[in-house]
Amino acid sequence: MNIEATLTPDQYVRLSVLHHFQRKQFYFFALTAAVVTAYAIFSGAYIMLAVVWLPFVLYVTVGIYGAYRESRDTDNPVFKPTTYKFSDGGVGISSTAHNSQLAWEQFSGWSMVAQMYVLKLKSGQILAIPQTAVTSTQAPKLRALLNAHLKNK
Repeated sequence: MNIEATLTPDQYVRLSVLHHFQRKQFYFFALTAAVVTAYAIFSGAYIMLAVVWLPFVLYVTVGIYGAYRESRDTDNPVFKPTTYKFSDGGVGISSTAHNSQLAWEQFSGWSMVAQMYVLKLKSGQILAIPQTAVTSTQAPKLRALLNAHLKNK
């Protein structure tokens, strides 16, 4: 099954920001900010709020800014038309930038995120295919193929 797909800058930003907020670092910063905030309020040491909230806000801001900055890069390969060829052997990827073949063993799972099929590689990278690129006849076949080879997480 072949799927022709191109990510838009808006889809890229949405997926990047969601990914940024799902990182372990975000939860570490959020938990640290919550604990220190509670301590600062109960102990009256309000200066601690600045110490913990400045890095947290900086982390959030840098992630969002980075997503918007990358979305303006028209040479980014994710914005080029890409053909995904799904088979029992894996996923073939071809675009003007590169051609590659990934075996199912290289993937750790898949999920639907922000109206995109997101295939997660064990290396930490992802393949994002907009739901709009998949026809109504391809969608059940794609889900069945993904479920047969990968875990839906």
